[in-house]
Amino acid sequence: MNQIETIPEIEVLIATALWLMDRGAIWFQLSVAKGQGINSQADTKRLREALLVAGLPENRIKTTSTGPDVIAFSKTSSMNLAMAETSRIAP
Repeated sequence: MNQIETIPEIEVLIATALWLMDRGAIWFQLSVAKGQGINSQADTKRLREALLVAGLPENRIKTTSTGPDVIAFSKTSSMNLAMAETSRIAP
């Protein structure tokens, strides 16, 4: 039987934010999931710590619990805006 590994949404959000940052994103708004079984405060702290360690200044980190999962502005994009939204799939 195949086993499916569940990856917490915060792991995907952190990886996506770091990927965008590595490609020149200069500002973020990140939406941290909330709901049953999710510790939004702990996830927000974990996300902030990961971005700070990666070199993003504190004043460029904005979190919310609504809207797109990630909004990032890029110096290299002709549209100067990159948006990504992960699917929110209930377990």
